[in-house]
Formats: sequence, C-alpha cells, structure tokens
Amino acid sequence: MIDNSAADGLAASFIYLLSNRGRAIRHLQRHPGLPFVSSAIIDVTGVAERPDVELFGPLLQVIRAEDFDRAIAKAMRGDTGSRWGGSAGRRRTTAGSRPTCARAR
Repeated sequence: MIDNSAADGLAASFIYLLSNRGRAIRHLQRHPGLPFVSSAIIDVTGVAERPDVELFGPLLQVIRAEDFDRAIAKAMRGDTGSRWGGSAGRRRTTAGSRPTCARAR
C-alpha cells in the first residue's frame, strides 16, 4: 500500500464486509506499523448493501451465481452492484458448489 492510512482503510473495508455477512475465503492480514497487507478474498454474495467504492489494494470480492452462464450475464448487466465494472471467472466446482462471478477491486 502507499501508506499506513491506505492500509488501515483497506483493513477497515474488509472488516466492514465481514461484519455485514461477508465470508472470508482468505483473510486480510495487516502488518502493524508498516503499510503492508496480505492479499484477501471475501465472498460478498450475502452482503445486502455493498458500498460502491473502489478499494485500492489486494482485495477480491466474490459474488456467487447459480451457474457459469448466469455469472457472465450478471457481470455483463452490471448486477454486481458496482459502477466500477467487474470480471467473471470460472473455477472447477465440487458437487453442490456454484461457479462464481468475481468482482476485482
């Protein structure tokens, strides 16, 4: 991160998403006294009102979809809840899991 304030802001955004029904896939780690954070992944599918802010840092927000086609459609329609755009990705799934539409920020 550029400075400690930016690192603190990203950590606060991660905590906000967690406290509003986000599920950590990979936790963000803040290194005290230094402007370093680890990369983090959070599932925000259950977050009712995601703030439409651009988060500068290694934080990937995942929005799940029923299948790959719906994930692409959701990303193309802008149903990710963001004016900043999004990207879609596919991962191998196990029985009962769903493909994802990921919003990279």
